[in-house]
Amino acid sequence: MTERDILGLVLCFCLVSGTTLHAEDKNPKTYKGAKDKLHIYLLIGQSNMAGRAPFTKKESGAIPRCYLLNGEDKWEPAKNPLNRYSTIRKELGMQKMNPGYTFSQCMLKKEKGVSLGLIVNAKGGTKIEQWGKGSQFYKDALRRAKVAQNTGTLKGILWHQGESNDENPDGYLDKLRAMVENFRRDFDSPNLPFVAGQVNNVKEINDQIAELPQEVPFTAFVSSKGLKAMDRWHFDAKSMKLLGSRYAEEMLKIQAKLKAEQANAVSGETYVDIHFHADARPRGGGDLPKVVAWMKTNCVDRLIVMQYRKTLPRNDEEAKQIVENFKQYQGKLYRFCVLLPSDISSKAEAVKALTKHKAEGAIGFGEHYGRKLFFDDPKCMRLYAACAEVGLPVLFHMDDKNNKDDASLSHLENALTSYPNCVFIGHGPGFWAKMKVVDGLLDKHKNLYADISAGSGARAIGRDKEFSRTFMTRHANRVLFGTDFAPYHKEPPQQFKLVESLKLKDDVKAKLCRENAISLFALDRQ
Repeated sequence: MTERDILGLVLCFCLVSGTTLHAEDKNPKTYKGAKDKLHIYLLIGQSNMAGRAPFTKKESGAIPRCYLLNGEDKWEPAKNPLNRYSTIRKELGMQKMNPGYTFSQCMLKKEKGVSLGLIVNAKGGTKIEQWGKGSQFYKDALRRAKVAQNTGTLKGILWHQGESNDENPDGYLDKLRAMVENFRRDFDSPNLPFVAGQVNNVKEINDQIAELPQEVPFTAFVSSKGLKAMDRWHFDAKSMKLLGSRYAEEMLKIQAKLKAEQANAVSGETYVDIHFHADARPRGGGDLPKVVAWMKTNCVDRLIVMQYRKTLPRNDEEAKQIVENFKQYQGKLYRFCVLLPSDISSKAEAVKALTKHKAEGAIGFGEHYGRKLFFDDPKCMRLYAACAEVGLPVLFHMDDKNNKDDASLSHLENALTSYPNCVFIGHGPGFWAKMKVVDGLLDKHKNLYADISAGSGARAIGRDKEFSRTFMTRHANRVLFGTDFAPYHKEPPQQFKLVESLKLKDDVKAKLCRENAISLFALDRQ
């Protein structure tokens, strides 16, 4: 978001707090426009989201271009109190102004040519446990939002809750994360923006709410810093309006980021990403839900997760959990296994371990780092022999310290010659810096493939587009699309734009982006 955007929100706040923006007679009695022109937001939580701040007579009129889902699941002009039609609210007299009042006005000030639809389904005094999947609160919010989507497009969720968990804050973030993931799954919208608001003066809860964006992509939190409360919990009118404008600011940031990431993917294309990193050890899938969300944003249909030193299971329980976590995404997420050269004393030991991994679903070996070893060191060679016997392709990283080689890649060629039945997939600066040598090795050895992932691949391929276009065309059957991305990376991968910039023929592009991976790893038979 630019400084100009933020200034606009500040001005928006000043406007809605100092003057009236109401024009009840300008709003039709119900929304009758196009579905994509009605942006819907679900507002849920406890008392501050229900609304406890007083509002003036001026603030009781309809908000232009804004509609409220009523008790008959119809749209009507939105006006305070916005929680009046909540299916779970307390008595009507308790419902007053909530953050939706200024949120809607600030969003509309930024988004010209659309209307807003608010679904407000909050109840004071509720705990986060009462909003779990399958609860009445969850089901009512889900049902109303799904009905609303018949006439509009769901654009995000606003959440404000936590006061009732002040005496039992442990595990709040885990429950909040689970709720976000449940809503996204049930709405079939893995990147649905979600903004959570901090409460008044409960550090244990607020600290966990502030961690949400690091845990779940396309989420944000709004700070309660500087807000004033009328009592122990409830923000006063001025603070409530400021809170609403903060919600709008964060929602716009998420939507801008989502739009930018979607632009990285080539419209109409689907990809198989053969090189991704994620921690799949924790219960609940670890990073895997984030990976699936990223895939949908970037038009990635199937994806392979590498293992490396930091994500290896530390015990049998974690190993079993990894297997279980991947089962949830069968046919979409696949995994490699890896053994460290220093941990294996013989080929027989490696074969036994790899056979078990393959039986549990591993479709390849990697990312292989021969740390401080030459590529054809005996410790590495027995791993290649085992992979050849078990039938697992080896994806390797090569640089000046790991899987080392010389200018002619003679150590790699020794392995290629020694184990012609083992498929090797090259990656890393030590591999791509010698692109012309790789060109010759691909001609000579049919068991060598090239993975275009990471900055090293992008830089080498992008350096000479004409040569790279010829390279990709000549080796169209043995070049694989990968990003080497991970959920914690801040900068988007370069490979999507890189492939588009090469202007490859359709059949070559299709092989590079998906067909080679499907064939090599037999993904249609997994």
